[in-house]
Amino acid sequence: MIKRLMMIIIGLIAIGLGIFFIVSAGNLAKVCTEETTGTVVGILRDEEIDSEGYTSITYTPQIEYKVGEQLVTAKGNGSSNASDHTIGEQIEIMYNPDNIEEHMIKGDNSSKIGGIIWIVLGSIILLVGVVKFLTGR
Repeated sequence: MIKRLMMIIIGLIAIGLGIFFIVSAGNLAKVCTEETTGTVVGILRDEEIDSEGYTSITYTPQIEYKVGEQLVTAKGNGSSNASDHTIGEQIEIMYNPDNIEEHMIKGDNSSKIGGIIWIVLGSIILLVGVVKFLTGR
């Protein structure tokens, strides 16, 4: 019984995370209304080893863009693929004119896609948990 309830709770949490990612991406898109060109000046590599010894590597582009006379250095979205961006690459940046450090890479939908994945996985877990709960299996 507790395992079935845990599946329902985990499913609901995953759905909630997915909704959070999608809403956050939408809110960022609403405030990032100005456009400029940025340059990838570096690729940051982050390596993590989990409790089972599996290694996870994330590559995050370091971006510079200019707003007026101010040069902003920021991080883009992380990826498991090192070739998503290359040093020296020019990319379109959308930024918040009221907070120029708040930005997004134009056309990057990774947060929305991630949110959809969380919602789908959460829905499957929730559905299995509800069916197990109702059938007593």
